[in-house]
Amino acid sequence: MTKRFLIKKSDLIVLISLFIASFVSIAAGCIFFLFFIFVSRKMTDLAFIFPIFVISVIAFTQYTTDMQGDYDILRYYMHYYVLSDCGIKDGLAYIFLLGDYFFYIIVFIISKIVPADPRFFSFFFSLLTGMIMLSSYKEIVHYCETNRKMSSCYRPINMFVWVFGFVCIISIVNYTNIVRQFFSFSLFILAVARHMNGKHWIIFLIFAMLSHWSMIMYAILYFIGSKYPRTLLKCCAIAFVFGFLDISAIVANFSDRAAAFFTDEEILGVDKTLMLILFLSLLMVIYVLSKIDTDEKKLSVIMYSILFLDAFFLFRSSLATRFYYNFTQYLTILFPIMISSGKIFKKNTASLFMIITFGLIMFYNVKQIIQADFSYQIFSPYSILDSAITIFSTPFPTEML
Repeated sequence: MTKRFLIKKSDLIVLISLFIASFVSIAAGCIFFLFFIFVSRKMTDLAFIFPIFVISVIAFTQYTTDMQGDYDILRYYMHYYVLSDCGIKDGLAYIFLLGDYFFYIIVFIISKIVPADPRFFSFFFSLLTGMIMLSSYKEIVHYCETNRKMSSCYRPINMFVWVFGFVCIISIVNYTNIVRQFFSFSLFILAVARHMNGKHWIIFLIFAMLSHWSMIMYAILYFIGSKYPRTLLKCCAIAFVFGFLDISAIVANFSDRAAAFFTDEEILGVDKTLMLILFLSLLMVIYVLSKIDTDEKKLSVIMYSILFLDAFFLFRSSLATRFYYNFTQYLTILFPIMISSGKIFKKNTASLFMIITFGLIMFYNVKQIIQADFSYQIFSPYSILDSAITIFSTPFPTEML
């Protein structure tokens, strides 16, 4: 165990100070955090928690009604509200009807702690997902430092890239709306990261599959890819061929209901620009990873899995929209680690590919933010100058239900 995994007294004091400042004013906490980054040559892993907390507070202030669109967060709030009125027996029966049992059991527990305010659902899951992602980051850093020479992944530049990932790569709008998708995939990444280090991991994989059904596909591909990574990459070419076939017509011969997963009428809609951006970005990131992950390809297997699924569903299903969220989430964890392999980015091709990748991702995310009718009340009517306590004390806008 490396020293950075131990909680030092000085690190704990800094983290507590950041939270105390936030409970005076969120802006004060952010200013103190920036000061801490600039004066520190080496970050503590505990400091990575604070940006997650700030993003979670922003998530708490999300304001969306059904007049603005049929967004996932509204359905989560409705389920939260229903579960808050249920006893244990009725609550478990309702969860059984919903499926994704592990996720909704947590929702049920939160609804009993804070029954009157579904916004705590957003705060808690944004915080929990971010913490799981941080745990994955630490596990992957440990794997990389153990198996290859790499500069520290806990420098100020890594912190800036970590924050950049949440704001620009994932996009706060996605992170605070597609909650279950991000939560389940964070568990899957943690399972893979722990598996890489030879730690207990199956339980996290089970929790991931019990939080979102799509993790079953990833689990199957990971079991194949962990044993035969190059074979999985070659299978992506076959999947690409299937991607151009009319899969819906083939599957409809067996089940009309199953065919619905491959048609343009799926609830998320089909964004072919997004699918193309995802496909091109995946290819470029896999190339850069191949220069870092040269041996067992353990870091690359998740990217291979996303590429396989995206190729298989190419231009045919809005499932590819989900894969985009998975890709940006994993990239947010990986990129601060990738930049610590500085010699890779001295090669013009790798640098160019990453610049193009981030350009494409940010183009799409900005476009989505402009088109989506989301607002966060931390910017209005109350302010980022307010304390976290003041924000948490504001009444829940009942028109959101």
